[in-house]
Amino acid sequence: MSTPLKNLSPVIYAAAMVLMIFYVWNEQNIIRRSGSGPLYHNLMDGPVWIRRGFEPAELNTIPTNWALFESRPLRIKDAPFSDIPKRRFLSPFGNAAQEFTIIFPVEMDSEAMAFLASRPVLPGLYFAAIGENWEVYFNGTLVRSHMHLDDKGQIIERRRWRYVYFPMDSSLIVPGTNILAIRIIGDPAHLYTGLAHKPHYLDDYHFIESRHRNILYLILCAFFGLTCIVYLMIFLTNRKKSELFNLYFSIFSMMLFIFTIANHSIINALIPNSDITFRLRNCSLSLSIPMFGMFFESMVRGRLTRVTKGYFVFTVITQSTTLFFAPPYNDDFGIIWYGFLFIYFSYLVFYDIIYFYFRDKKRPPFDTPIVNICEPAPKPRGAEVPLCIGAMIIYICGIYEILDALFFNNSYMLFIYSTCAVQIGMTITLYNRFRGMYRQLETTVIERNQLLAQIKTSLSLTAVVPKSLAKGSLSFDIIAGRAFINSNGDSNGLTNLDLLLTPKEFAVLLLLAQNEGETVSAETIYENIWKQPLRDDKNTLKKTVSTMRKKIEPSGYTIAVVREQGYVFERI
Repeated sequence: MSTPLKNLSPVIYAAAMVLMIFYVWNEQNIIRRSGSGPLYHNLMDGPVWIRRGFEPAELNTIPTNWALFESRPLRIKDAPFSDIPKRRFLSPFGNAAQEFTIIFPVEMDSEAMAFLASRPVLPGLYFAAIGENWEVYFNGTLVRSHMHLDDKGQIIERRRWRYVYFPMDSSLIVPGTNILAIRIIGDPAHLYTGLAHKPHYLDDYHFIESRHRNILYLILCAFFGLTCIVYLMIFLTNRKKSELFNLYFSIFSMMLFIFTIANHSIINALIPNSDITFRLRNCSLSLSIPMFGMFFESMVRGRLTRVTKGYFVFTVITQSTTLFFAPPYNDDFGIIWYGFLFIYFSYLVFYDIIYFYFRDKKRPPFDTPIVNICEPAPKPRGAEVPLCIGAMIIYICGIYEILDALFFNNSYMLFIYSTCAVQIGMTITLYNRFRGMYRQLETTVIERNQLLAQIKTSLSLTAVVPKSLAKGSLSFDIIAGRAFINSNGDSNGLTNLDLLLTPKEFAVLLLLAQNEGETVSAETIYENIWKQPLRDDKNTLKKTVSTMRKKIEPSGYTIAVVREQGYVFERI
């Protein structure tokens, strides 16, 4: 890739990710704020009444002595009753379930009735969030029920569902004023008792279903699941500590997969009990953040910081407590979690990314050449730029989501879509990594061939060019450039154990073996093998000799260091 295009590619990538996030935000905003069909009726626009208890006989008329529910969204804890119990912050216990009825007047004009009469239309209702147990009536007729109570009227299983939509019989709709009534039973101090979030509306069920089918979201969910499997397989193929970031990224993707499934309306059919789904949702989202930090730090730094380790332990402990306490405790802890999330992710962005990646001059360069082909390929400088861009996008969308959850209750879920930027960034980084490995392999092959040619040239001074050399159980295949340790005939031993030497290791070892018992200076070795003066680069030769010494130990030979003189190949 040319330099100008290479420098421009991060900008193009960032612009593409931002446009994708904006598209998702705009699409969800259209769904929440407009409806063009003649049946569309936003339940939040008109007056809403509420009373304690439930009387079926009162579901057909507009209330006259009920309390007017003015707060939005329509949570029971915000109802205009002075005796609504107040819970103590972070109390592990909930309140006994109470019963309420909420009524919405739904006006149907002549255009809406003509629309119903002119074609086979199926009306439908949509609720952004409803709980804990509930029933929906239209003009006194029950259209949907999710009541799971014991003999004392207390809840057995909760149905705090999100993104609920269902059809109803069009014959229930009459001209003029219609009455939509919702029976609610739940802890009155719980955040999700009543109608939480927005919007809630009536419309053509076909339009509702098409709006909320959300194929892109399901594709994203499948992508997370596939990424989890792919990177887990990559980690299991080598299981190196230096490649732990693949495992962390696999777990990060798995957490996102669980969260996206738990946050989709399909979970209501798969696992109806909302106590299970909400815990799955909260735990997977909470654990995904430290796993992302562990992935990013192990990828860029090569190690985990104490901050990330501490935040991971904090998340595991706190999420464990939510498994045993009442659902309202989760709501209270969520406020604290938002604060810690903001602090930790700010640390990741401003220290791990901005300061460490772009400012820390002590970090080793990614373009340092590797000595052993079996070692991981070097990371090309700038390989993590797509990951840094993805992390910044997650940070911005995460702040937006926190503010929305605390003050606006729109639930746009931009965080999930923003993680796609990291997934794509990791794919680009992996591509760059494998490309670097391929180039390194090509360089190694060329280098091996060149060294073999040099060895053959030096050996051509004799009358016959030997094809092999043997030193005890140690043998050299000079033509192939490989060294072996042969067994002594023991049936349990290994024959022809390949030492897997790099081209330079093979050349150095062969040079020393040809001069067995004689001291060969470091300068001679370096000038013959590296074809340049030794100067100050003594560490490379020392590391090469140290690696070879370990590999040839089973052969009965070693490479001894003669202080201030060089190296000697001799028997142990």
